[in-house]
Amino acid sequence: MIASLKSFEQVVVRVLEWAVILLIVALVLDVLWQVATRFVLDDPSKWTVELARYLMIWLAMLGTAVGFARREHLGLDYFRQQLHSDAQQPVEILGQLVIIAFASWVLLGGGTRLVAEVLASGQTTAALGVPMGAVYLATPIAGACILLFSVIDLLEVVASSQPPAASYTQTHEDPAENID
Repeated sequence: MIASLKSFEQVVVRVLEWAVILLIVALVLDVLWQVATRFVLDDPSKWTVELARYLMIWLAMLGTAVGFARREHLGLDYFRQQLHSDAQQPVEILGQLVIIAFASWVLLGGGTRLVAEVLASGQTTAALGVPMGAVYLATPIAGACILLFSVIDLLEVVASSQPPAASYTQTHEDPAENID
């Protein structure tokens, strides 16, 4: 079961990585267009600043999920490693349970409620006219991904006496390295 979940996790991480790459490209192009219209055409585009802000929100949330999958987030690894080997697994389990609770309650639950309320209000962005719920949708998506990754990590910890691999990149390619 854990092997099939890990395979699913790899697919989700790959999709997230490519989404982050596309968001970075879109953000760079957006900012370049803003600079060109401001300094070359002397007529600054009115929508580029807003788009950059919302692309940055999505980039931060999805990038957080990717970093979490790779276990490159700030964690208590240092402190856990200072403990006696018998105490490391229970501390890791406790940490994963806290992450699961936070991802479930705040990111997924709260983010979903926020998206639903904002969509129901009909609020749109000022310059782009995009529903604000679409902007906030990054939070529950990232929350669902973090929840998935944490549940898989918890299952791995419970199934073995070792914590999950320290880095996702140790066993998987980085798609950014394949861009030439």
